[in-house]
Amino acid sequence: MRSRRTGRSVETPAPLRLINRVGSLLKYGCRIEQRLIELARRHDADGIICGHLHKPALQTRDGVLYANCGDWVSNLSAIAEDTLGRFSLIDWSSCPSSLLSDTTSTITVSEPKSETATA
Repeated sequence: MRSRRTGRSVETPAPLRLINRVGSLLKYGCRIEQRLIELARRHDADGIICGHLHKPALQTRDGVLYANCGDWVSNLSAIAEDTLGRFSLIDWSSCPSSLLSDTTSTITVSEPKSETATA
């Protein structure tokens, strides 16, 4: 960044750099979401499932299902599909920490009755 008064290069204050970076990342994330939705529509898909964009979402946009599990480390979120093909966004951040830290727990998931998935 240059000083308007002197024309010399000055270091941008850290808070301003952070604000600029976050703004850029948010714009980037919105563009990626829109491009994925356009890609699904172009291929006549019912929806798009993605992850690791750090912003969990489960919504329909322009008739296309957009499912983003976020990321497990920052958000403790996941996308699940039930045996009828319905999707859910799971937020584990509200789960008691004793359940999250118990490494001896196991979860049994039964296989769907039908081999055909519905979106």
